[in-house]
Amino acid sequence: MHYPRDYESSTKLLYHLLIFYGFALATIIGAIYEDVLHILNPFPITNPAVITGVMGGFMVLTGSLIALYTRYVSVKNQRLIEFSVIDMALVVELLLVALTGLLVLTFRLILTRHKSCT
Repeated sequence: MHYPRDYESSTKLLYHLLIFYGFALATIIGAIYEDVLHILNPFPITNPAVITGVMGGFMVLTGSLIALYTRYVSVKNQRLIEFSVIDMALVVELLLVALTGLLVLTFRLILTRHKSCT
């Protein structure tokens, strides 16, 4: 967060862009495949929807972690502002959605490779 006595930083812009464009990247291509092209999921791992979804997932994950860290450091430095969990509820939710989505894809990849080996 920026306060009048603090130096200017583009960190806030960075994590907002990472979260927004990561979420957009992870969902828009998949929605186009399903709703416009009528190609139902699960998509193959090499499908552009999966590749952009993974990139978007990592962007949301990174942006959420930066947001949580900067909020924690900001509250710690100010000492007058209390850290409230409700302030960061959406960021934590996005972090968990991105993390579980990447984990599901990882487990799917592991199971697919395991089936092909047997």
